[in-house]
Amino acid sequence: MNNDLTYFCNLGSITISTLPVMWLGLAGHVTNVGDIQSRLLDHRPVLQGEIRYFVREFEVRLLFLECRLLENLNKMATETNEQILPKCTESMQNNLCDILTRCTC
Repeated sequence: MNNDLTYFCNLGSITISTLPVMWLGLAGHVTNVGDIQSRLLDHRPVLQGEIRYFVREFEVRLLFLECRLLENLNKMATETNEQILPKCTESMQNNLCDILTRCTC
């Protein structure tokens, strides 16, 4: 069987051309060269996956930090309402009474 198909490939400084495909044993692999090249040299799918992972992790950590911040603010507001505000009110009333007694004299 005479096969007139030839394979041409430029590999940088090495050029293989006009060799019978069957002789090279590449009959089934000639169509896969582009697929292999794209898998080896095209890093877009890997980079896109890494970027998606980074964004997801960043969003989760940002949400966690926001939740902690809101919990701390809630804790501070509760502490202010329950402890600091009554002390300030009591101190204000005591000092106001002293001031009023001085002014009326």
